[in-house]
Amino acid sequence: MRATNAPLTIYGVIASGDLDPEISRSLEVGYHWQSGRNQFDARLFRERYSDYIGTYYRPAPDVPTMLPGVVLDFANDDPITVRGLEAQWDWRNGSGTRLFASYALTTIDASGTRFDAGYQDTAPRHGLGLLVSQEFGNGWQASLNYDYQSGMQWYRDEPIDRYHQLGARIAKRFKLGSTPVAAEVIGANLLGPIEDYLPDQSWDRTLFFRVSVDY
Repeated sequence: MRATNAPLTIYGVIASGDLDPEISRSLEVGYHWQSGRNQFDARLFRERYSDYIGTYYRPAPDVPTMLPGVVLDFANDDPITVRGLEAQWDWRNGSGTRLFASYALTTIDASGTRFDAGYQDTAPRHGLGLLVSQEFGNGWQASLNYDYQSGMQWYRDEPIDRYHQLGARIAKRFKLGSTPVAAEVIGANLLGPIEDYLPDQSWDRTLFFRVSVDY
């Protein structure tokens, strides 16, 4: 990447080349079970990345740089292995009740890598989701959802704390003539502000009304 601001050209990232292609090998085992109003899915997976293309800081005394005397360069790193478990359960009954739960476990083994880039923290270790939904008849429906994500850190960025998120929704479906319409009142982040992408960007409690028309 090169940013030009006449009369100087300042470098932040330089690709010196001589890269081998990344090689990804994946293994996955899954299980699905269904009985009556219950459904359950689970999978175990393992992904191994050989010749992973990472970045590292190297001295660059011969060019003007954004950081004092160094630039980010690209190089093949040692293998990285990602292992995980994903599972979900879905239950419904004849009276319009639905219960849904999901869980994900992810671990990243980057212990042999040459560059201290924090690969092992770039995915949350735990993720949990819960949903309770109820149909009331005459087009009315309400739901409550809860989400949890453990802490993580984007590649070479600031860490993001774990968060808990609670949301609620009340909806009414009806028709205007022959046109289906849905009116919804939605509350998000009811437990307080969360930071789910960048540590300096938070999403506050929100309550809003939405109308959608299906043509």
